[in-house]
Amino acid sequence: MAVVYDSPADIAGVFTERIAPGALSNWLRSGENVRLLYEHQGSAHLASTQAGTLTLRDTDAGLMFEATVAATTVGNDVLQLVRSGELKNCSFAYLPTKEGETWTKENDTLTRTITDVEIMPEITLTSNPAFDATHVMQRSVSADTLAHAKALAAMPTLAERTRQLRELQLHH
Repeated sequence: MAVVYDSPADIAGVFTERIAPGALSNWLRSGENVRLLYEHQGSAHLASTQAGTLTLRDTDAGLMFEATVAATTVGNDVLQLVRSGELKNCSFAYLPTKEGETWTKENDTLTRTITDVEIMPEITLTSNPAFDATHVMQRSVSADTLAHAKALAAMPTLAERTRQLRELQLHH
């Protein structure tokens, strides 16, 4: 999960930050490209929404993602780090809208709550996240399994075949 809503992050010991549920809704509707990176490095590009290799899904809990990681040296190395458990968190770059943040102070704790995001150009896989509740895991499906699942999905159901047979009988 790239973003976990209402999960606190300690920002340099100065304030706590939270992303409110729904903060990404307007931005997600924009359809802007998002890149999946390793450790915020632009040269360590793994996937993108523009290329169709990164899918984002807003849920009540936060922003979920699925990616087909590029089969590059960096991509293969990152997948190995995920498999081994060395790399298990996410981070993200974003800019709130002008009215998209609120500040509160309670018991000497300053909290910034993000309520609306203007842009979010990247999600990154990282070993040093600001938001500890984020997580990444590898789930792989072989090309054969995908082809089999697509073939099964394309097959008519028993009810559909029965309906088709009845229609044929009525026309004869």
